[in-house]
Amino acid sequence: MNELLTGEPQSDYNAIYGLMVGGNYPAATEGFDTFLGMYPDHELTANAQHWLGESLLAQRQYENAAQAFLKSYTDFPESELAPESLLKLGTALTGMGNAPAACETYEQLLANFQFAAPAVLEQAKVQQKRDNCL
Repeated sequence: MNELLTGEPQSDYNAIYGLMVGGNYPAATEGFDTFLGMYPDHELTANAQHWLGESLLAQRQYENAAQAFLKSYTDFPESELAPESLLKLGTALTGMGNAPAACETYEQLLANFQFAAPAVLEQAKVQQKRDNCL
């Protein structure tokens, strides 16, 4: 992983994100974790935190993914990815077998982010039905 990192935040983020998009989730997980340690206050940190959760979720590491998405949402509530982080937090909680907490998460998303991307809101409603929240 370290051979990919240049010390330039945008280049490093792009390289790690490329691993994620390419389906190399273990390397992306390691990369985003490294990025967060190297650049804790960079403008891309919020995105990196979210994508760390995505890479963990893709590997079905539900508890770690839930922690990453919760941190993404609580540390960066104004991020454009905050609504999606809540959606994915709910997905991870369902994966952990905690449907009641997932239902609360979807409800919070729908209540607090009425103007989020329509696809995110629709997916939250689908997840609510799947988890028998309604």
